[in-house]
Amino acid sequence: MGDAGVCDVCFSIRGLDWMRAAVRYEGTGGDAAKSLKYGRRCELASPMRIAMRPIFDLAKFDAIVPVPIHWSRRSFRGFNQAELLVPEDLTRAAHPNFLRRVKATKPHWRLTAGKRRQNVRNAFAAKNCAGLRVMLVDDILTTGATLEACAEELKRAGAAWVGAVVYAVQRSGSSSP
Repeated sequence: MGDAGVCDVCFSIRGLDWMRAAVRYEGTGGDAAKSLKYGRRCELASPMRIAMRPIFDLAKFDAIVPVPIHWSRRSFRGFNQAELLVPEDLTRAAHPNFLRRVKATKPHWRLTAGKRRQNVRNAFAAKNCAGLRVMLVDDILTTGATLEACAEELKRAGAAWVGAVVYAVQRSGSSSP
């Protein structure tokens, strides 16, 4: 593996300059991610953050941006799981307002890769981040559609570099959550 995090299963995502995941989605990693997101088990965020923390030291960045969820989903769920995954010692670098989800989208777990890309098209709006190195944070990477949409929007808003740290990466061909 070499660097911290799971890098041998990572794949190219348009707009991202760099990406790492802490664990594979299979097994306990996937169970934790699903329990946090769908079971509202917020106490799991702490060990997940701890697993992700070393990855942040591998890249230089100016701002951390948790992948946003739409206000209606946040109202239903009560939290944004990506925000809970920002390491506590890096919260000063967190800029959740750099990127907003402006369109409510369908949950991705039942959609194909192509439908996921269509689903998140024009779903995000970014504030001016000219020249900044922005690190996205998310819980699960499956097809990369959401990270791609976020990265491309941040680049349109002037980001010089966009990376991503995710908790769990799902191997291509695995079943969705």
